[in-house]
Amino acid sequence: MAEKSPIARIKELDDERQNILTAALSEVKARVQKALEDLKTLGEDFILIPRAKTLHKQARRKTSRKGTRTIKEAACSICGFKTKPPHDARKHRFAQGKKKRPFTAKELSDLGLKKVG
Repeated sequence: MAEKSPIARIKELDDERQNILTAALSEVKARVQKALEDLKTLGEDFILIPRAKTLHKQARRKTSRKGTRTIKEAACSICGFKTKPPHDARKHRFAQGKKKRPFTAKELSDLGLKKVG
Protein backbone atom coordinates (compact mmCIF):
# COMPACT_ATOMS: atom_id res chain seq x y z
CA MET A 1 0.00 0.00 0.00
CA ALA A 2 1.36 3.45 -0.95
CA GLU A 3 2.05 5.86 1.88
CA LYS A 4 -0.06 9.05 1.85
CA SER A 5 1.56 12.45 1.65
CA PRO A 6 1.57 14.56 4.82
CA ILE A 7 -0.78 17.08 3.21
CA ALA A 8 -3.32 14.39 2.31
CA ARG A 9 -3.07 12.98 5.84
CA ILE A 10 -3.65 16.42 7.37
CA LYS A 11 -6.70 16.92 5.14
CA GLU A 12 -8.07 13.53 6.25
CA LEU A 13 -7.53 14.41 9.91
CA ASP A 14 -9.23 17.80 9.41
CA ASP A 15 -12.25 16.09 7.84
CA GLU A 16 -12.37 13.53 10.65
CA ARG A 17 -12.12 16.28 13.28
CA GLN A 18 -14.97 18.20 11.63
CA ASN A 19 -17.17 15.07 11.58
CA ILE A 20 -16.46 14.37 15.26
CA LEU A 21 -17.13 17.98 16.20
CA THR A 22 -20.43 18.00 14.31
CA ALA A 23 -21.53 14.79 16.02
CA ALA A 24 -20.54 16.13 19.45
CA LEU A 25 -22.40 19.40 18.88
CA SER A 26 -25.58 17.65 17.78
CA GLU A 27 -25.40 15.38 20.86
CA VAL A 28 -24.97 18.34 23.21
CA LYS A 29 -27.76 20.29 21.50
CA ALA A 30 -30.09 17.30 21.91
CA ARG A 31 -29.30 17.16 25.65
CA VAL A 32 -29.93 20.90 25.97
CA GLN A 33 -33.26 20.61 24.12
CA LYS A 34 -34.27 17.76 26.46
CA ALA A 35 -33.35 19.89 29.50
CA LEU A 36 -35.37 22.82 28.10
CA GLU A 37 -38.37 20.52 27.58
CA ASP A 38 -38.04 19.28 31.19
CA LEU A 39 -37.96 22.87 32.44
CA LYS A 40 -41.02 23.71 30.34
CA THR A 41 -42.97 20.84 31.95
CA LEU A 42 -42.08 22.35 35.34
CA GLY A 43 -43.54 25.69 34.29
CA GLU A 44 -40.32 27.49 33.38
CA ASP A 45 -40.04 28.77 29.82
CA PHE A 46 -36.55 29.41 28.45
CA ILE A 47 -35.21 30.26 25.01
CA LEU A 48 -31.76 29.19 23.86
CA ILE A 49 -30.00 31.88 21.84
CA PRO A 50 -26.54 31.16 20.37
CA ARG A 51 -23.95 33.85 21.00
CA ALA A 52 -22.12 35.42 18.06
CA LYS A 53 -18.55 34.28 17.48
CA THR A 54 -17.16 37.82 17.85
CA LEU A 55 -18.79 40.26 20.17
CA HIS A 56 -19.36 43.77 18.89
CA LYS A 57 -17.36 45.42 21.70
CA GLN A 58 -14.40 43.12 21.18
CA ALA A 59 -14.40 43.86 17.47
CA ARG A 60 -14.41 47.59 18.19
CA ARG A 61 -11.51 47.36 20.65
CA LYS A 62 -9.20 46.01 17.99
CA THR A 63 -9.06 49.38 16.26
CA SER A 64 -7.04 52.15 17.82
CA ARG A 65 -8.32 55.68 18.36
CA LYS A 66 -4.78 57.05 18.58
CA GLY A 67 -4.35 60.03 16.31
CA THR A 68 -8.04 60.45 15.47
CA ARG A 69 -8.26 63.99 16.80
CA THR A 70 -6.81 66.62 14.54
CA ILE A 71 -5.49 70.00 15.55
CA LYS A 72 -6.80 72.95 13.56
CA GLU A 73 -4.34 75.26 11.85
CA ALA A 74 -5.76 78.17 13.89
CA ALA A 75 -4.17 80.06 16.75
CA CYS A 76 -4.37 78.43 20.19
CA SER A 77 -7.27 79.81 22.24
CA ILE A 78 -5.01 80.20 25.30
CA CYS A 79 -1.74 81.45 23.73
CA GLY A 80 -3.36 83.55 21.03
CA PHE A 81 -0.71 82.59 18.44
CA LYS A 82 0.09 79.76 16.04
CA THR A 83 2.96 77.35 16.45
CA LYS A 84 4.77 74.89 14.26
CA PRO A 85 3.80 72.07 14.71
CA PRO A 86 0.33 73.36 15.61
CA HIS A 87 -1.07 72.95 19.12
CA ASP A 88 -4.36 73.71 20.84
CA ALA A 89 -5.68 74.11 24.39
CA ARG A 90 -5.28 70.35 25.07
CA LYS A 91 -1.51 70.80 25.02
CA HIS A 92 -1.78 73.16 28.01
CA ARG A 93 -3.65 70.56 30.07
CA PHE A 94 -0.69 68.18 30.11
CA ALA A 95 2.14 70.72 30.09
CA GLN A 96 0.92 73.13 32.76
CA GLY A 97 -1.55 71.37 35.04
CA LYS A 98 -4.62 73.18 36.37
CA LYS A 99 -3.69 76.82 35.65
CA LYS A 100 -3.62 77.36 31.91
CA ARG A 101 -1.63 80.31 30.57
CA PRO A 102 0.25 81.10 27.36
CA PHE A 103 3.48 79.15 26.89
CA THR A 104 6.76 80.94 27.59
CA ALA A 105 9.64 80.80 25.11
CA LYS A 106 11.39 78.16 27.24
CA GLU A 107 8.23 76.00 27.46
CA LEU A 108 7.78 76.27 23.69
CA SER A 109 11.33 75.08 23.04
CA ASP A 110 10.99 72.25 25.63
CA LEU A 111 7.84 71.06 23.85
CA GLY A 112 9.47 71.31 20.43
CA LEU A 113 7.19 74.13 19.26
CA LYS A 114 8.12 77.33 17.38
CA LYS A 115 6.02 80.48 17.45
CA VAL A 116 4.71 81.29 13.96
CA GLY A 117 2.22 84.12 14.31
